[in-house]
Amino acid sequence: GLEPSMEYKARVAAMTIRGTGPYSRWHTGKTKENTFHYLFTEKLPPERPSALTLTSTEKSIYMNWTQPRYTGAPLDGYIIGYGRYIPEVNRKILTDIQLSYVIRQLRENTEYIISVRAFNKFGESAATYDFIKTKDCEYTVLASLISLRSKRRFLSLCIFPVKLEPPQMIKALTLSTTSIGIYWIDPALNKFKRRDRRLYTLRYSSAYQTEYTYLNVSKPPVILKDLDVDTQYEFAIRVVRNDEHSTWSLPESNTTFMNPPILYPTNLTVTATYIPSKVVVSWKHVLKRNTSKTEKYILYYTTDPRLNITLWNKTELKSGKKSLTIEGLESTTNYYFKIQAGNSGGNGPFSPMIAFRSFAG
Repeated sequence: GLEPSMEYKARVAAMTIRGTGPYSRWHTGKTKENTFHYLFTEKLPPERPSALTLTSTEKSIYMNWTQPRYTGAPLDGYIIGYGRYIPEVNRKILTDIQLSYVIRQLRENTEYIISVRAFNKFGESAATYDFIKTKDCEYTVLASLISLRSKRRFLSLCIFPVKLEPPQMIKALTLSTTSIGIYWIDPALNKFKRRDRRLYTLRYSSAYQTEYTYLNVSKPPVILKDLDVDTQYEFAIRVVRNDEHSTWSLPESNTTFMNPPILYPTNLTVTATYIPSKVVVSWKHVLKRNTSKTEKYILYYTTDPRLNITLWNKTELKSGKKSLTIEGLESTTNYYFKIQAGNSGGNGPFSPMIAFRSFAG
């Protein structure tokens, strides 16, 4: 069963039930040439290539292989095959002296099945297969090229990784008493189409917290919920890509809204003056047991209490005020008044309505 015209080495040793004795020195011998063997094998396809190795970049795959085992069959060249998920969609014929090849203009981040075959005039060998995935392109931009016929074509360019920059223009928008929305701009995404699967880490804390809370997100905006009422928070964001990360962005702060007042001002009173068209409206501050801070008072008055409150005359005053002078009233006319307290979280309930009839002028 030895191959014709091949050199072999052999050595022998005696063996008994007690073990194996020392080996002789190596002896070399060569089998005779089998004329009939070569007459037969030279009309067959060659053996397949071996030791196929692959490496890839974003747009190319580099191939290397070794010659097939010699059987006497002639070798005229090699056939390279490749395809996305399907083998040998594309084929390329090479000479018999080429043992490497570069497949170019491929798609990034895509798996290809690669094959190489040897061939001669009697046929092709079996294929040696392997598969590899092209690398992910960090950024891709589209550059437009204008042909001589004024037809617009597009060329996809792969840009290699650049240093990660922190997000910019961080905006924190208060949405409610317990939620704040965060938005930012990634400067890299203004220049390139994102292709590197970057993420963002958002950190935030309130003034009385000693540790940050961290949150990983894929894109803006982010709405943070279950925050404390009437509390200032500070936010910062950084870009994360694989094991890399940018520096933290400049911090941005905002405060959640207060709870609206739960009580109304009391003792709403209208007092006439010596001028019939002028009155003084006064009230008492919201009681201290109210758990919400009062930032303003809103006084409403009208001559028709059936109107929607949005159609009443309205005046806003700072919370330190306890009275308001109203001028320009019509004589002998019934006026109706209400008041409520308010803050950044909203307005509280209305006081009971009171009526006042202006004097004759």
